Amino acid sequence: MLAAKRRPQVGRSRNASLQKRIQETSVIRPLGLALLAAFTLAAAPFAAQAAAPATPAPKIDLKIDPDAHATGKKEAPEALKTAGIPCTLTDAYYIGSSDSKDDKGAKVTQKLYEVACQGAVGQILTYAPPAATKHFDCFQVLGTPNIRCRLPGNSDLKAVVSGFVTAAGKTCTVSDYRYVGGTPAGDSYYEVGCAGTVGFIIKHTAANESVATDCAIAVGTNLECKLTSAEAIKAADRATIDKLAAASGKTCTIKDTRTIGKLSNGGSAYEIACNEANTGFVLLSKADGSLEHAVPCADAESLLGGCKLTDATVAQTQEAATYTKLVKASGFNCDVAKYRYIGLDSKKNEVVELACGNRPDGGIALLPSDNSAGVVLDCVKAGSLGQSCKLSDPAQVYGRYTQALAAKGKGTCKVTGAHWLGRFEQNHTDLVETACSDGLPGWVMEVDAHDNAVDLMSCGQAKAAGAKCTLPGNVK
Repeated sequence: MLAAKRRPQVGRSRNASLQKRIQETSVIRPLGLALLAAFTLAAAPFAAQAAAPATPAPKIDLKIDPDAHATGKKEAPEALKTAGIPCTLTDAYYIGSSDSKDDKGAKVTQKLYEVACQGAVGQILTYAPPAATKHFDCFQVLGTPNIRCRLPGNSDLKAVVSGFVTAAGKTCTVSDYRYVGGTPAGDSYYEVGCAGTVGFIIKHTAANESVATDCAIAVGTNLECKLTSAEAIKAADRATIDKLAAASGKTCTIKDTRTIGKLSNGGSAYEIACNEANTGFVLLSKADGSLEHAVPCADAESLLGGCKLTDATVAQTQEAATYTKLVKASGFNCDVAKYRYIGLDSKKNEVVELACGNRPDGGIALLPSDNSAGVVLDCVKAGSLGQSCKLSDPAQVYGRYTQALAAKGKGTCKVTGAHWLGRFEQNHTDLVETACSDGLPGWVMEVDAHDNAVDLMSCGQAKAAGAKCTLPGNVK
């Protein structure tokens, strides 16, 4: 009977040192990478069920009858219990009732109440127990033929809208407003017109929260603004874009512009096309409206759908030549044939994946904004950025790791898999797990910038130190 093959153990004294360093330096962590390319467009809230076209409101007697007022105050609280809306009741009014028959022919009486709610829109309730109470806010009933809110707390709808504006963090002297529509979830949408400036769309949620969306973002959706002219929207949008373009420091005589949308960080994204040949940019703003970053169209292919106003093909060729120069100056001999712009890290370095025409292995580069020498990580060490290569096969690196193991006397291991585990910042070395073609457990290497093995240990020793192996063949 053949004995099971076992991988010889690494010398204990050397490994004890590596294990100790792992345990003492919190090495197992990825490098922080706050990528601008991770910005996504905020989910467009433009799925509201549009309100019916407004019709001239008929004249309704809005005089308050004392008896109906008293009845409403007495009965409306019970109706409100099953309405499913947040409402701190401040006043109520009994509107009337109507009778009908259900499917079984039984008489059903439906009562209508108006309620005023503290800090929220007033509501019309339709109460027909045991069914849940239905509700319509005072904006929704503006065009109905015989129902209107009349309570003092519900009479000034402009004041209500102004409250939404303030809650949304906007400054606006409300000149006009209209109800746009609502969703089954209970969210309502209102357009606000502002005196002397561009208005916006307010989303008022069922949880009594308000969120504003600029009219420029709503263009072409079913929430498109009607109280602010298209010319005013375009002029305000252009003023914002001009300000961001100036702050970017980029050379660009603006030929055309496009609003891309709201970003998940609260800012917005815009595209500008320039009169200068084959140039254009995507401008990303912060939530406060200031510039976050300007991304050339050559680099924006994977960012928010890329540029639409600029043909980036020529610009990408020019950019590839620039990246070739930068990475060669960084010590990585690569004729860049293709690249993938990823974003910016926390130090404002450009993070770019490179595929090379003169070598099979690519990498991910961190290039300083001042065009000084940067760093290029191979497709395994790119794990330190939380990234993986998409333009090159990581297996092209395995041969160098095989040689590194052989130089440490482990020539029987042909590396067929590799996984980044962590980094010693002080030594500028990385921990890389390897898997071997013979099916025996691989090794964890400490490798330097030139892929030389500084030290190594078994996966068992690495696990004891806190650097757990995960590759197939290494996990038992």
